[in-house]
Amino acid sequence: FYADIGKDDRLRPFFGPWGTQSSRNAPPAKRFPPAMSRWLRCIIGKPGTSIVGVDWSSQEFALAAILSGDEEMAEAYRSGDPYRYFAQRAGAIPTKGVEVAWIKDPSKAPKEQQEKYQGYADTRKLFKATVLGLQYGMGVDSLAKKLSADMGRKVSTSEADNLIELHKHTFETFWWWRKT
Repeated sequence: FYADIGKDDRLRPFFGPWGTQSSRNAPPAKRFPPAMSRWLRCIIGKPGTSIVGVDWSSQEFALAAILSGDEEMAEAYRSGDPYRYFAQRAGAIPTKGVEVAWIKDPSKAPKEQQEKYQGYADTRKLFKATVLGLQYGMGVDSLAKKLSADMGRKVSTSEADNLIELHKHTFETFWWWRKT
């Protein structure tokens, strides 16, 4: 392990700006303790100090909404789960009579409803992978491959194309902005 720690005990790592295809920071884990495995993070700090790690939920989605000025995307983000929101707006998950928390964790649903909610969870996962893939600039062929890998089943280019069209219909301003 090697970290860039100054004489003042402050960590000054190379953050690897624009180090990923999506332009996110990519500090090397071997030199940046917060990026290490959870069990290794205990080496950070000294007795009497605390380190706080913050993960901004769905940050790529929020930034796309802000940069594009897409009010529908902003509403989706404010809903607390933009991927479920997208699936519901596309008609893939019902909007009424659905316990939102059970979509993320179907095991919390009553036994007789767990199978139904597992289906909703799988649909949400498909729509999440679609949103993220499209925001990273994937086309229909690469999206179909990504969705197939993420879902553990074959996703055809026709199905991927349909998901792209649903996204375009739901978030029209984002797509107008993306073209410019």
